[in-house]
Amino acid sequence: MNEIIKYRLISLIYDYVKNNRVLDQNFINSILDVVIYELELNDYIIDSKIINVPGKSRKRYLMANYDFYSRIIEVNLQVALERLKEEAKKLRLSSIETSYFIAKELAEAILHELEHAHQVKEYDRDGNNLESLIIKRAFAHKTIIRSDILLLLMNGYSEKELLTRYKTIKRGIKYYKYDPLERLADYHALNYIKEILKELNVGDRIMLHTYCEEYKNYIRGYKLQKEPTKFFLAKVGGFEYWQEIERLSTDCDLKTRLSLGLSITKDEYQELENRTRRLRKALK
Repeated sequence: MNEIIKYRLISLIYDYVKNNRVLDQNFINSILDVVIYELELNDYIIDSKIINVPGKSRKRYLMANYDFYSRIIEVNLQVALERLKEEAKKLRLSSIETSYFIAKELAEAILHELEHAHQVKEYDRDGNNLESLIIKRAFAHKTIIRSDILLLLMNGYSEKELLTRYKTIKRGIKYYKYDPLERLADYHALNYIKEILKELNVGDRIMLHTYCEEYKNYIRGYKLQKEPTKFFLAKVGGFEYWQEIERLSTDCDLKTRLSLGLSITKDEYQELENRTRRLRKALK
């Protein structure tokens, strides 16, 4: 974990809550600036946009998005604030807790999208660790280079071949809940948020909500599929590298396997489900 990012975000969230400041474009830009600089993502985030689409639109639940093709991050501030205020009410948070909750959730959504930009950087690198390998294989269904479709056309690909490629990308959307890219983005963003919250007096219910969110992310995709990443690669592409992934994951601990969507035992799954159930119950 980058300590500069961690403490800059602690200071940012504390300042906004303490001074009762409305979350705005400066809040978003401050997060983007420090993470892009510290993780050297300038080549992977060409631009950022703050949009305000009304809550009743088809993008109601899209708080933030990173476009792999244009390499632009969009944050829908209006949707984020509407949605998070509703969630805070359901959680029965106090006024100060609500302020912390909205700030941490918006920060987490932005960090998640920044993780996707970092994954593109990892895709371009020559890394040979397990996480890097899974990222490279999971990108089999995406067009990373923005000019890739144009290059395909220039190299004589037929419309039928392009359609096949498009359908492959659509399969990635269909099996979203098993996607290791999404799982890893959740995992790393939540790790930052947990460390930030430990330094702030945010209240027990916010911490409970954060841990509940963490465990829900852990068990996502395991109920029906023993190994979410294996299932995803088999359905979308990249499965021919599965033996290598298994070889590298032999000695991984539980948290690493969960972050990567790899094999866990029935007992491990049951314990995770029990913890998730207890956390949900505590929030009622």
